[in-house]
Amino acid sequence: MESSEYQQIKLGGLDANQDLIAQWSDLWTSKRWPEEMQRIRNNELEKKYPGITHVFNSLLNNIPWERKDQATEFPIAAAIVRTIMNPEHSSIQYKTLEIVSKATNMVKQTGISSNHAEKWVIEDALKKLGVEHLPDDCIVVSTVEPCSMCAGVIANADATTVIYGASQDDIRGRKVLANGNMKQHRAEPNGYDSNEFINQHRHDAGRKVTVEGGCCRNEVLSRMALPGQINFIKENHDLFKDEESMARIESLVQYEKSRFSSVK
Repeated sequence: MESSEYQQIKLGGLDANQDLIAQWSDLWTSKRWPEEMQRIRNNELEKKYPGITHVFNSLLNNIPWERKDQATEFPIAAAIVRTIMNPEHSSIQYKTLEIVSKATNMVKQTGISSNHAEKWVIEDALKKLGVEHLPDDCIVVSTVEPCSMCAGVIANADATTVIYGASQDDIRGRKVLANGNMKQHRAEPNGYDSNEFINQHRHDAGRKVTVEGGCCRNEVLSRMALPGQINFIKENHDLFKDEESMARIESLVQYEKSRFSSVK
């Protein structure tokens, strides 16, 4: 269930400008799972990978809101994490995840079209660890299901586990704020399955790679949509003239941004 705070300020409660509000949200919310379904999925993954939801929240907070030069990347972040024992406990049940490296898309910042978050973070982790392939205890984490290029990198890096938030199906046809403009998010064709792709192209043919999706999926979709929502308000400020509408919209924006500002 949504919190009472969210229920009080969500845009669906506004009577005016409903068509504009639908355009503003760009239908991202139609992809959200029921909150109970998301909670169950997060709990499932937390049992297998203690600390994984904290990693996702950290990644979402790591995505820049905007850049003054408008060289804004597609809002995707990735990390390499490894399982360690919680230093405060000796029992195996107190395992947790340590972030080795994390990054966002680096295409605009580097001027290299292949510098996706997953590719960038794997290369950085390999350098930090001083190895050619990822150790077995490393996990590739991405806010979005890896594209075919990144899936190939993951397979060749000998990753054993991949966990992502939103799927390629989730982002197909959606628009995000990138490079100062609303752009359709690139996505793999219908039928693409990163699990199948990675396991078909894995470097070690004798070992299956575990690929799991849906972690913090609703939060990922909200975070990807929000910069575009804010941009829409800025460009159409004169269309939201009544003070009540503007106050509630601003409350929603601040509420959404606060969800991603508390985790480092």
